[in-house]
Amino acid sequence: MKLGTVMAAAAILLASSAAAEPTMPPVSVGAASIGAVDVERTATFYEAVFGFAQIRRIDARPQFLEVVLKPGADADAARAASGAALIIISHPASAQSDPPGLQGWARAHLLLVVPEMAPVLTRTTANGGSVAIAPSVAQGSLESEVQAHPDKVGTHVDAMIEDSAGNFVELLAAK
Repeated sequence: MKLGTVMAAAAILLASSAAAEPTMPPVSVGAASIGAVDVERTATFYEAVFGFAQIRRIDARPQFLEVVLKPGADADAARAASGAALIIISHPASAQSDPPGLQGWARAHLLLVVPEMAPVLTRTTANGGSVAIAPSVAQGSLESEVQAHPDKVGTHVDAMIEDSAGNFVELLAAK
């Protein structure tokens, strides 16, 4: 057999095996979240040092205050900016322990916007991760996620997973 024929056959085999593999749905980084004892002071730090502006304040839960920031000269410019938001979330110094199984989750974690929750949770557990907080329906997605968020009205499914290295990842998906 000629070398060209062998190479052509190999290319066909590779193409057919690649076509058989499932494709992953698109995922986007929704936000990065860091915890702070003094949320206001920490938000002011990011505004002064990095040029962020507050685009949203979430204070519906008394135990948690969240200030959502994005780069921009003012709130309007920050809302218009593309890319992920930075969430400063309260983590009181007086807290002796985090919720069971969630040590450190409020201090820093990644937030990913996924098209569907169930397949991600299945892949998580199949690959050495775990579900730290079961999915629940929540209201009021971040304004910064509206472009990527699958449900424009703001109702979404929220869950927290722990990856195989022990890092927490918050997941948002359409209801």
